[in-house]
Amino acid sequence: MTLLLPLGLLGLLAIAALILIYIIKPNYQQKFISSTYVWKLSMKYRKKKIPINRLKNIILFICQVLIIVSCAMLLAWPVIRAEVEVVTNEKVAIIDASASMMVESDGETRFERAVDGVKQFARENADNGGLTSVIIASDKPYFLIQRSSPETVAELNALLEELVLPDSFKCTFASADMEAAVLLSEEVVERNPDAEVVLFTATEYIDKGRIRVVDVSHQDDWNAAVLDCKAVLEDGYYTFMIEVGCFGKSKELDIVCDVVKYNGTNDTQRLIRYSERFDIGLQKKTIEFKTKPEAGEDVSSAIYSFDYVYVHLDDGGSVVDDSFVNDNTYYIYGGTKPKLRVQYASSTDNTFIRTAIQSVKSSYENSWSIDFVTVRSGEEFKTAGYDFYIFEHSAMPDKMPTDGVVMLVNPSKAPQGAGIRLGNDISVAIGTTVASGKTHPVTSHLQPDLTTVSKYRRISSHDGYDELLFVQGDPVLLVKNTEIEKHLVLSIDLNYSNMGVLWSFTLFFADLFNYYMPPTVGSGSFEVGDTVKLNAKGTELSVRNPANEETKLNEFPAELRVAVPGTYTLTQTYYSEVIVDMFYVSIANFESEITKEVDALPVLNVGKRTEREDKDLLIYIAAALVALLFVEWWLQSRDYF
Repeated sequence: MTLLLPLGLLGLLAIAALILIYIIKPNYQQKFISSTYVWKLSMKYRKKKIPINRLKNIILFICQVLIIVSCAMLLAWPVIRAEVEVVTNEKVAIIDASASMMVESDGETRFERAVDGVKQFARENADNGGLTSVIIASDKPYFLIQRSSPETVAELNALLEELVLPDSFKCTFASADMEAAVLLSEEVVERNPDAEVVLFTATEYIDKGRIRVVDVSHQDDWNAAVLDCKAVLEDGYYTFMIEVGCFGKSKELDIVCDVVKYNGTNDTQRLIRYSERFDIGLQKKTIEFKTKPEAGEDVSSAIYSFDYVYVHLDDGGSVVDDSFVNDNTYYIYGGTKPKLRVQYASSTDNTFIRTAIQSVKSSYENSWSIDFVTVRSGEEFKTAGYDFYIFEHSAMPDKMPTDGVVMLVNPSKAPQGAGIRLGNDISVAIGTTVASGKTHPVTSHLQPDLTTVSKYRRISSHDGYDELLFVQGDPVLLVKNTEIEKHLVLSIDLNYSNMGVLWSFTLFFADLFNYYMPPTVGSGSFEVGDTVKLNAKGTELSVRNPANEETKLNEFPAELRVAVPGTYTLTQTYYSEVIVDMFYVSIANFESEITKEVDALPVLNVGKRTEREDKDLLIYIAAALVALLFVEWWLQSRDYF
């Protein structure tokens, strides 16, 4: 609290005058009266009231003193000063930590130049008594330090040094979330609207807004990059589409595709496009390598399968010596589709199942290579060596196979290990509509409302199965999927149902393959920062990233966020068979284009300055004075307390 007119406290001298008045105040005089009775009666009551009168006098005195104090305080004019923090030099430094900041010239990356720039920036600001905040603009921006003062500049320098240490290099392979970084800076700017925000980057922004941009690029920066690669299967043969870019320099490049273990051999076929010219006006091109033979051409170079394709850029037979090495290569995986061996055995085979399997084989040729075998009545079926077994009617094995998915259709008996018991008779349900059971991926495309059944076999018990479809209250579609038992039972006779002729029946089999034998990964290529969805045929999947770090997953479907470019290796065991899949993670094209121009930086919102005023206490003291005057009047008006 501060007094604007301290001389007003001289009014407190009135307290001394009040005390003097009480000292010289005359006492009661003793007088004789004629009536002793009245006197004695008066003295009787007075003796009872003397203690209370003394208390009343004390309270009156205190009130009068407080009244004098209040008046003196009113004259002195007390206020509570506003807490105003004046910072003349406050700055926020944003360091771009995106992949393009790893571009290196003269032995120094853009990121290192940005860190050095912030060191000098913070040191100069500290010399002027200012505060410095530093934000790292990665894919998930964060404060390195907030409001570092001149006293903590050594701590700030240590944090900045740590950013560029080899073991803790903080520049990412992802794109920077600049919008989130600017939003973080607003936390400082809202507190001090005069704070300056400075971005250290190599990206050119046309509209910078309120943010000052410091360019940390080098005149010698240039980058040749493999931006994207695709292997397109056309009429059974592959065409490779390679998108290449060259930024910051005009250059002739050789585009090379090494097709490893093509067509089931252990050989490598090299496809080359020599001296492809790039200049400032044409920075990006898509190169096609077609392997489908034309009429009369030699088919020996045609490619219909491969293990992987290694795509790289050469400069006259040598490795390209550009400023950014992390995007000069690319790997294409998925040239050999997972092979599914399917056996269909039936005592009276129907066209419904065969047509559905053939349709899935044709429609999903980019996902699976299906080898489909039909075993008819009188022929011997197998109980080992297949990925998917379909047994129908009386073509039932004595014992369930243990090396794949087993589907029983209208079974005449329950094989050993099936975990079901069947009724003795065929149930008749003429024109009965199928009812849905538990929601399940297997039945996601089936249409129970449109499916009718006339004959089915009742299942009297089933251990560990999920009930998916019902007829007349009896389960007719059962599913089990454990580490050892992958079974499905359809107790409907397809010859006495319209299920097989519905379009959804083909999708039903596609759903079966996806559920029991899902592709481990949906694509062979991703970008840094993507979230990859992974599945497994077994119970565990091991993921090894390009930094040789291993992650084990055991709940599926699983999600994996990829943060490092390169090849990821997926390993799993399915019925004692080790299955290895791979996919490639590339750097985003936006980061490879190191000379890019961006229209505008995110808008930095600065609130209006709100001036904080002193708090005047006159009204509160005046209210207290009025209250004290009322109390003093009330006490004075009482003859007896």
